[in-house]
Amino acid sequence: MIAEDRLARAFLESHPARATMTLEQMPVPRAAAVLRAVAPDSAARVMSVMTVPYAAACLAHLAAGDAAAIVARLPIDDAAAIVRGLEADRRDPLLAALPAEAREPITRVLPYPPGTAGAVMDPSIFQLPDDVLVADARVRLARSARGLLYYLYIVDREQRLVGVLDIPELMLARARDPVSAAMHRDVARLTVGMPVTLVRDHPGWQEYHAMPVVDDEGRLLGAIRYQALRRLEREASDRGPDPARLTAGALAELFELETTGLVAGIAATTSPGPDLDRPVGTSDEDLDRPVGTSDEDPNAE
Repeated sequence: MIAEDRLARAFLESHPARATMTLEQMPVPRAAAVLRAVAPDSAARVMSVMTVPYAAACLAHLAAGDAAAIVARLPIDDAAAIVRGLEADRRDPLLAALPAEAREPITRVLPYPPGTAGAVMDPSIFQLPDDVLVADARVRLARSARGLLYYLYIVDREQRLVGVLDIPELMLARARDPVSAAMHRDVARLTVGMPVTLVRDHPGWQEYHAMPVVDDEGRLLGAIRYQALRRLEREASDRGPDPARLTAGALAELFELETTGLVAGIAATTSPGPDLDRPVGTSDEDLDRPVGTSDEDPNAE
């Protein structure tokens, strides 16, 4: 791998938001080729910052196996939102190519209507029965990895949400007590059919960084992370011209090269440290000069 390619991949990994601004200015097939050229972990970090329609369009230009390798590394709520944006002829092969542990939670949220809490929730959350002893709960917690949030949701034997506690509270509770003795019973919650506009405005976000989602009977179905909420806010905002995006657009036009050269170009125009946004070879004087001017006197003969 040439040095420029290594630099480009490091840039995509370290600055996914800036890489995304550049990629989203490119034609979708070209951006998809860039995502295919980097490691799936790096591509997933970039795709998690993209708007859902653009991310879905990129996936549609990838082979099912390549797309699945990226989707499997996304948070479940991001993955479900992006997969939902695919046409059935693209979505079904991608789902078939996913490992079961990634496919199952995605398929659980796809039936919920777009624009509802159910459509953007993460169903892979850690939950405990209310009659489990604290000692047993700690063992279960230690075995859990995927879907573990800071909050532990407590349900009764009918799967109804009855309480919540955080991990430090569980560790400090008496080992022989049931978790119901340590949990908080007043739990802010979202209903599965709640429009995302109301989800964003829910007062519970002032206190929690994740909120549980329940059905009409109060059964726990999943949770929405604050990060997912911020993504909804970004996509709902009507922003004016963004100087960073305008710069990204100029970069996309500048590097009309093959995929490898394009990736290298993205990285080569960015240097680490405080001057990350300074193009290579420019000076402070260059940065102060209005765009389109040069050292030559425009009035000279």
